[in-house]
Amino acid sequence: MDELPTVYCLGQNRFGQFKTLVKEHGMFDKINWSEFVEPPQNTLHFDINVTVNYSAIALDFKLLIATIDLDDEVLTNQRSFITKSFTFDNLISKITSNTSYCLILLENGDLFQIMINNFVKRQIKCMNIETLPVKKSIFVHNNSSQIENEKIIDIACGETVCIAITNFNKVYNIPNLTYKFEKYVKIRKICCGSEHSMILTGNGDVYTWGTGLRGQLGHIEIKNEEEPKLVEGLSGIKIIDICGGGWCSAAVSAFGDLYVWGWNSCGQIGLKTYEMNSIQNPGLKRKAQTVYTAPTLVDFEGKTENEGISTEITVKKVFCGSKHMIVKTEDGRIFVTGSNKYNQLGLKEENGVVYQTNNTNDNFIDQFTEIKPKIHMKISDFRIYCAYSCTLFIENK
Repeated sequence: MDELPTVYCLGQNRFGQFKTLVKEHGMFDKINWSEFVEPPQNTLHFDINVTVNYSAIALDFKLLIATIDLDDEVLTNQRSFITKSFTFDNLISKITSNTSYCLILLENGDLFQIMINNFVKRQIKCMNIETLPVKKSIFVHNNSSQIENEKIIDIACGETVCIAITNFNKVYNIPNLTYKFEKYVKIRKICCGSEHSMILTGNGDVYTWGTGLRGQLGHIEIKNEEEPKLVEGLSGIKIIDICGGGWCSAAVSAFGDLYVWGWNSCGQIGLKTYEMNSIQNPGLKRKAQTVYTAPTLVDFEGKTENEGISTEITVKKVFCGSKHMIVKTEDGRIFVTGSNKYNQLGLKEENGVVYQTNNTNDNFIDQFTEIKPKIHMKISDFRIYCAYSCTLFIENK
C-alpha cells in the first residue's frame, strides 16, 4: 500500500491511544498518522490493536506503542504523549494486546512480547514445539536433511488469557501446550474474551474454554474448562464467524443468524435487561436475567429506517468490545448494542443526546440499533475493530 489506511475511531481516548486530535470521547474522529510516525512508503503489512491504556500499530518490521506518560501527567497536570518504537528481523504477521502486554507474531513463527509498564521486549518460546522429519524425494539431489518445522500461525489474547495455534493443529495457552486437534480439522479463526478463548473450525464447529462463571463458554453449566470443548448448543448449525467480548460470546451462522451467550449486564449481547412484570404488577418492569449460559438466537425484529417495515436481516460479521457488540449485515448495514459510556457505539447525536434505555441514567442500549457511520468511505471499503471501550472503522487496503 502506498499510504496508511484511513481509520475513524469512536470511544475512549483517555490514555492518548489516538493522540491529540481525537477527543477523550471520540465520535468518528479521523486518526492523524503524522502524529505517530512519518508515513512509510509501500507498506506491506498494517495492523492496529487498542486497549484501555495504549494502542499498538504494526508497520511491516516495526511496532509502535502509543500512550501517555502518567508520571508526567501527575507532576505537570498536562498530558505528555509518548510513542515507543520496536524493530524486528522479520515481517510482522499479527499483533494482539491486553492492558499489560502486546504479543507480536512474525511471519517466520517467532513470538515476542512487549511489557507496557517498562517497554521491555522478549521472545517467547512455547513448550513442546516440534520438528518432524520429512520424507525425501528421490528426485531431489540434495544430501541435506529435510525437516518440517512446527511454527505458530495465529495468536489471540484477552486480559488474563493468551493463546497460539501452530501449523501442527496444536493449541497453546502460551507457553504451555493445551490441546491438539486431529490433522483433518482446519482451524478457521481464534479469538479471546477477557478470561476465555474460542476456536472456529472449517466445518463450522465452535470450541470454548477458560473461565465460564458468567456463562461466556456456552456450555450451560457455569464452570471453567481447561481445554477446548465443543459448544453443543450450536451442534448442527454451520458457524462462519465468532467473537469473544469481555465476558460474552457471539457466533454467526451460514444462514445469517446471530447467536449470543454470556453476561448481559448492559445489553452487550443485544437482549433486554428489563422485562414486563405482567403477573404481580402489570405495567412495571423488572430486572431480566443477566447471564445466558447457552447460545441464544437474537431477534432483530425486522428493524429498518422506517418503523413498521419488516425486512430480513442477514448477519455476516460480529465484533465485540468489553461491553459492546457490533454486527455487519450482508447488505452492509451496521447494528450496535451495549455500553455507550464512551460513545463507542456512535449513538451520540450532534445535540449531545445519548441513547438511553429503561428511563435510567445508564448510557447503554439493550437491543441492536442501526447506525449510519459518519465516515467518508463506502460500507464495503472498511473493516470494524472493537476494543475494550472504543470502536475503529479501518479502510481496507
